[in-house]
Amino acid sequence: MSYEDRAAGAIVGAFVGDALGAGCHWYYDVELLRATYGPWIRDYVTPRPGGYHDMLEPGQFSQTGQVMLALLESTVEAGAHDPEDFLGRLDELFQTLDGTSFSGRYSNGYICDLYRARAAGRGWDDPATPSWSDTSEAAMRTAILVARYGADPRASGREVLRNVRLTHQDPLVVAQSTAFGLVLRELVAGRPLTPAIAGPARALAKGPGALALDPGARGLAPPPTEELSLIDSVLQPAYVIGAAQDLSIRLEEPWQIARVYGMACAIHFLIPAAYYLAGCYPGDFETPVLHALNGGGNNMARACLTGALAGAQVGLSGIPPRFLEGLEEGERISALARKLASTPA
Repeated sequence: MSYEDRAAGAIVGAFVGDALGAGCHWYYDVELLRATYGPWIRDYVTPRPGGYHDMLEPGQFSQTGQVMLALLESTVEAGAHDPEDFLGRLDELFQTLDGTSFSGRYSNGYICDLYRARAAGRGWDDPATPSWSDTSEAAMRTAILVARYGADPRASGREVLRNVRLTHQDPLVVAQSTAFGLVLRELVAGRPLTPAIAGPARALAKGPGALALDPGARGLAPPPTEELSLIDSVLQPAYVIGAAQDLSIRLEEPWQIARVYGMACAIHFLIPAAYYLAGCYPGDFETPVLHALNGGGNNMARACLTGALAGAQVGLSGIPPRFLEGLEEGERISALARKLASTPA
């Protein structure tokens, strides 16, 4: 499998997971989820009236997907990660919103935070502008930076961290999002998904050359003074993937990992569940993503993160055709992903 196929698979896999979850998002009662959509959701579904995404049709991605697409378009057109261009596209999106959760496709809290900061006249270089939201949207964008810079581990990590800091500033969120990108980079580079996957990232997480200390890894605003616990976030996938691949402790119904780590929106609930599911089914796209989807709660983010990990393993060529055919702008996103992945740093 080529680098281009794996990198494009990570990007498109993230979009597929997001769109799969958008139709059946935020059912914390799994029995109600089953009663509404059937015993096992296998494809894009229509959001029910009154739901968070009832403005969407099957296969359409969420507002998080819109932001992912903005970064993908920006990076392809600029030929590199251009934070100012990407944030300019966010400002264009904000022109269609009013700062409430339901003025467009459903807005997550970090978008509302950024909207209010910009409406108050704060610049993107203002340290108070990035959100303190504890959610995973920045991690969900990392596949795009990994595809562009994945041939160089340090450049990839630097641009991932730089992009995360544009929208989020909680040190735990920044560290977990960045560590996810570092692990994803190893998969795109062709390493197998085992507990050793996080090993190469440790060199970027500690010591005098630590990525968190790299001036080039800043966003537009100075990072907060709190220490970035990147080393702990890099250790996490090794433990979780090891547990997933240890048959003596493996769940009989892996979708229940959502209940183990937590069904809500916090990044530290979602990322380990994605590691676990991808670790249960290395080399498989559909099975881990559908388990992420059928776990309820914030299944949209969980499926997106899992889709990126699984897509990086199977490549774009290994994603089932029905998911590509049913995805909003699927052909265009796939073409952009291939173009970006064909010019890695």
